[in-house]
Amino acid sequence: MNKLSEQEQRVINEVVTHSFKYVNSNCQKGGVRVCPDQKLSGPYISSLHLIGTVQILADYQTNSGVKPITIAIKDLTGRENSTNPVYKDAYLHALSSPYESDTPSLDPRLRQLLMPVNFGHCNEYISLTPLPCADLSRKFNQSIRNNNKNRNETSNKYLRLSELGFGGANKQNAGYLISIGGLLNQLYTSAPKASVDKKKLYRLFYKGLEPFIPNDAVKAFAAFREKNPGNNLALREKENRLIKNMVSPLLQEADLALSSLAEHSDSLPEPAQEPNELLHSNVDDFKRKLIVSELRDNAWKSQFASTMAKTINAKLQMVEAPSVAGLKERIEGIVTL
Repeated sequence: MNKLSEQEQRVINEVVTHSFKYVNSNCQKGGVRVCPDQKLSGPYISSLHLIGTVQILADYQTNSGVKPITIAIKDLTGRENSTNPVYKDAYLHALSSPYESDTPSLDPRLRQLLMPVNFGHCNEYISLTPLPCADLSRKFNQSIRNNNKNRNETSNKYLRLSELGFGGANKQNAGYLISIGGLLNQLYTSAPKASVDKKKLYRLFYKGLEPFIPNDAVKAFAAFREKNPGNNLALREKENRLIKNMVSPLLQEADLALSSLAEHSDSLPEPAQEPNELLHSNVDDFKRKLIVSELRDNAWKSQFASTMAKTINAKLQMVEAPSVAGLKERIEGIVTL
């Protein structure tokens, strides 16, 4: 056989990495296929973060006419060596492009989450349906088994693993990848701990530092202004000290962030030779210069003062205190590069 039939080609073209059947085998067919062109950067274990680095196999949407797919998967996973490469070649070609089934409405058996569009104004929501990836789960399960099997030779720790299976009595109804070890949820009673708080380190690397004002400093400033309504040089100098107390913690935190990134640069997802490389390229210019102080200039100083002034006045309103006119200029006069 050197050519696919029309039905075989259609079935292969519609393979999915994330199937509706993985959520509920009784729901209507459908799903999504991700491809290497959609790869994301980040310290996460997900199909979009790992695809391209590892091969993510796709599954059929429904258990009908699926022989070409099962043959291709068996060939790629080493279960059987096919004498006819047509199925595998067509299957690999399908994996190189994205796909989404035409499903204008979702089966009510599928789980849905309502997420606010704007977290500040929760009057609009978007409905999300989480779809698992069976092949990523299969690879994850296998890596744990390999670790535990070879731990004596590698000195690796034993990873506790308890599995919760999906698919019912006939798992192939939901997908072939499930029948060969995919989609077994891992249940852990403990997890290894890193010597470095990598979650915080990665958050700094990918997102930088979010501007903040200590609430106690804002309340102290508001209380001082309420007790001292005048406007003379002595009062203004005391106010400036309180303003410095509000903005200095962020600058101090930025210095600590830079020290932490530099100290643990070997633990970052990407190697860094220069201070500017201690942050991901997606971190915006303001946050980058906030942490890497040697990059700061007068334009950044003005932006910093404006950002902090708006934040302080917003917090003053929250404690029912009057805002401060000309606060941006006063912060610029206090802060040094």
